[in-house]
Amino acid sequence: MPTVVRPFLCGGALWANLVFPRLLRNRPPSRAPASGRSDILVYTVIITVLCTLSTLGVLLWRPGSQGAWLVVTLLVVTEVGHHDTLDRAGRRVTGTVAGAAIAAVVASVATSEALILTIGFVLAVIAGVVRQGPRYGLYMAFMTPTVVLFSSSSIAAVAHTDRQRLVFTVVGAALVLLASGIAVGWARYQQAHQGGGSAQVAGVT
Repeated sequence: MPTVVRPFLCGGALWANLVFPRLLRNRPPSRAPASGRSDILVYTVIITVLCTLSTLGVLLWRPGSQGAWLVVTLLVVTEVGHHDTLDRAGRRVTGTVAGAAIAAVVASVATSEALILTIGFVLAVIAGVVRQGPRYGLYMAFMTPTVVLFSSSSIAAVAHTDRQRLVFTVVGAALVLLASGIAVGWARYQQAHQGGGSAQVAGVT
């Protein structure tokens, strides 16, 4: 099956490189908002710690699985700034759940691997079009079944691959939210502690 998948992947790559640049020629480039040094430091620490521990955990306890999806989720969901991270994590999880349901439906009605690959290619094109807009959750709803269908070795394996995609995505988003919550709590503790110390100094003076 991997040899059959190559033409579909090549077609998707050609579509992305030949069609999208023409469609987006006159679109103004988006610019990320400026971030403070403390936000960048927190982002770097969270990414480094979570990716290191997650990679180690997958290699120790889930070798041979699609554990790379866990690390990818950590990298994609984590943003500079906690509000952006929370929003992106929610959109990724909801989109993945919807996409996993689509993949399950496709696997239940498909009668051949060729049909699964054809549907996967169509979903990939739709995901590529949706990706150009701000609807990240909708993009994940189409990208998830695309990845699941192309990553499965057979129709019977779609359900297992689908489960792994869903579990690793949810776990990754949960880890990011937990780390962000700890970072926010620590920042507030430091602010309160520094504020209390300043108040005491002001009272003494």
